[in-house]
Amino acid sequence: MNKECQNSMGQDVNIIQFVNSDGQQRVGIVNGNEAADLTAVVPEISGTVQLALSAIREGCSLADKAAQLAQGAPCVDYAALWNANFGAESGYLLPPLTGPSNHQTFITGTGLTHTGSMESRDKMHSDEAETVDEMPKTDSARMFDMGLQGGKPD
Repeated sequence: MNKECQNSMGQDVNIIQFVNSDGQQRVGIVNGNEAADLTAVVPEISGTVQLALSAIREGCSLADKAAQLAQGAPCVDYAALWNANFGAESGYLLPPLTGPSNHQTFITGTGLTHTGSMESRDKMHSDEAETVDEMPKTDSARMFDMGLQGGKPD
């Protein structure tokens, strides 16, 4: 592991993409009502994808790379970004992932919103002869269970 990337925050991190008041795309890491502007430290890292690729090149985790860059980064008002409308002159949040070609980005989900919908989908995909306990879980059911076990982010 690269020595530059050994400064782990020891917790989950909330990485965001945003546009600042100068209209520039940035990537940041949230800490309470503020976000460290990681792009201010390394201008070539202006998005989540560039941050992830940098971490991979250096052999460290995304969280460790973000924490390492956050140590010298100026802060921006996360609450203001959160409350801003898209296109606001003061800055605003972007989707979690963007790229040079938006038609090449897929954001997917299970379509399951509550336990009843998960059970209905499992029954739809199960064979009448088998009980639900004997059936292997579908991908959607496994993803849904991960969400139930892990909860939702703060």
